[in-house]
Amino acid sequence: MCYSLYAVLDSDRFPESFQRLLILNVCFGALSSFIAVTSSAAMIAEQAVELFSSLSIISANNGNAPLLQKIIVISQQGIALTVWRIIPITRSFMFGIIGMLLTYTVMLYGLKPDTKNC
Repeated sequence: MCYSLYAVLDSDRFPESFQRLLILNVCFGALSSFIAVTSSAAMIAEQAVELFSSLSIISANNGNAPLLQKIIVISQQGIALTVWRIIPITRSFMFGIIGMLLTYTVMLYGLKPDTKNC
C-alpha cells in the first residue's frame, strides 16, 4: 500500500508508467480481496442476529420446544468468525483495519527521507 502511495504522489521513483500501473493493480487487488473476505465474514454475524430475532418470535408462538431453546441459547452467545478467537470480525473491524492501514501508510510516506537536500 505504501508503494502505491509512492507511485501516485512521487512518480519520480517509478519512471515507467508500467511500474506504476503494476503497483497500483497489486494494491487494488489486495485491498479489494481484503474487503471481500472481511465483508463476507461480517455478514455471518449480521445473519446470526437476524436468526436470533426470528427464533425468538418462533419460540414465543410455539412454546418451549427443547431443540429451539438450545438453538436460541447458542445464538445468544453470538455467532461470528474471529481472528484467532480473539476479535470477532464485524463491519466496524473492517473499517477500523482499513483506516489503520491508510493512516500508517500516510504516516510512513511523511517520514520518508528527503533525498533532494542530501
